[in-house]
Amino acid sequence: MRKVIILLLGLLSSGIFSLYAQENNGATITGNFQSDIQYYIEDTDIGAVAVDENVLVNSWANFAYSQGNFSAGFRYEGYMNSLLGYPNMGGINDGIGIPIKWAMFSNENLEITVGNYYEQFGNGLVFRSYEEKTLGVDNAMMGFRVKYTIAPGVYLKGIIGKQRYYWDYGPGLIRGVDGEIQFNDLISSLAESSFRFSAGGSFVSKFQEEDNPIYNLPQNVGSGACRVNMSFKGFNLSSEYAYKINDPSPENNYIYKPGQALLVNATYSQKGFGVVLGTKWVDNMLFRSDRNASLSDLTINLMPEISRNHTYTLPAFYPYASQPVGEWGVKANVFYKIPKKSLIGGKYGTTISLYYSRVHDIERLRVSDTIPVLSPGTLGYNSDFFSIGDDLFYQDMTI
Repeated sequence: MRKVIILLLGLLSSGIFSLYAQENNGATITGNFQSDIQYYIEDTDIGAVAVDENVLVNSWANFAYSQGNFSAGFRYEGYMNSLLGYPNMGGINDGIGIPIKWAMFSNENLEITVGNYYEQFGNGLVFRSYEEKTLGVDNAMMGFRVKYTIAPGVYLKGIIGKQRYYWDYGPGLIRGVDGEIQFNDLISSLAESSFRFSAGGSFVSKFQEEDNPIYNLPQNVGSGACRVNMSFKGFNLSSEYAYKINDPSPENNYIYKPGQALLVNATYSQKGFGVVLGTKWVDNMLFRSDRNASLSDLTINLMPEISRNHTYTLPAFYPYASQPVGEWGVKANVFYKIPKKSLIGGKYGTTISLYYSRVHDIERLRVSDTIPVLSPGTLGYNSDFFSIGDDLFYQDMTI
């Protein structure tokens, strides 16, 4: 009987259903439903111990209504109770309800959103609001968002609100603005050019009341970023630099050092051949809407990983997580497709990929001979721009 139950639960463990309906007046209703169910069995051979609840369920359903320039929707979620491995300290994630609801008006040049929304500025170095259900991450914003096209190729975004914190919202208020210019769209004479160029900039601030009896903490923390993207035929180069004022927190040991980050990616591709190069340098770029949060809770920004996300089981066991407190990394990927119907290419062609990535800590120097590195209440340390430390965090070589 147990085997039958396990088989049925396995078939339902990732059930995904979608619906779509259209009314005669042009309105549409769409939705989807997913439920992840796990049944837990004690197995002493692999160290899987008995749990209090044999069956745990994560479920959610999205519903959206749209007609003309107006749309609205909500998400119903149920964690009964949360699957093992998901963030759930003290049962904070357990429960059922409607945590996501939104309404939006949009036309050719303007988009206004009220309620919950997800957004990203540039590469996310100063702001990224997103969800990843498989990792238990959801830092949706609750507030207002405006997008406006000033002219062809000139875009502006503005946001204000608080971040989702499980069934509640974090204490910090986030304000931000982002702008981007696509010069080939703005200047008609460049519309057909093989060389394309764009530039953008962002500013994001967080307000959180000071509540520390020991340190004088800044209530307003600002960050800014600028980025460029250039491409010519098979070449592409993109870069973004970010800066954040001092933001003492338990994670950086209450130091008053500003943060910096630089991300550069370059690619070249043609038929059957491609090269991807990238580097990243991060120094004290922790940014949360609650300075006392930890793990993946209430993160305002995201440092993109420079390592590869593997599909096969063995390398996927050892993923690398970005270190916003400080890291330097480099990656290189070269791939070549051997033509089909050749001796090695075979019937469909054969792709050979060479990949390498390496991540180090950054170099940290004492502020003075009498102050140890990371001393709370001080600047913390000195670090030259793009410095590289001796400690190796991660290395990956793949063929």
